[in-house]
Amino acid sequence: MITNIELTDSGTEKFNKFFERVAKPGVKLQAVTFELLDILQDRASTGESLDYELGRQYTVTGNPEILNLEAADVSVTEEPDE
Repeated sequence: MITNIELTDSGTEKFNKFFERVAKPGVKLQAVTFELLDILQDRASTGESLDYELGRQYTVTGNPEILNLEAADVSVTEEPDE
């Protein structure tokens, strides 16, 4: 089974606000988005929380920052393997 995950409008809004607030200048939005979706895909398939941690080397505070997402913030679809 292949699991596909996307952010809903509310998830996208939360992520964008999180990124704008905590990411250092020069950190690429697209790279962080791809990492977020990869992590969420793994977590959705195992039933883990949908939290995402941006590492301290990428934040303006120098501390890891956590984005808390809920089920309503993601859309999960599953497709059978071919």
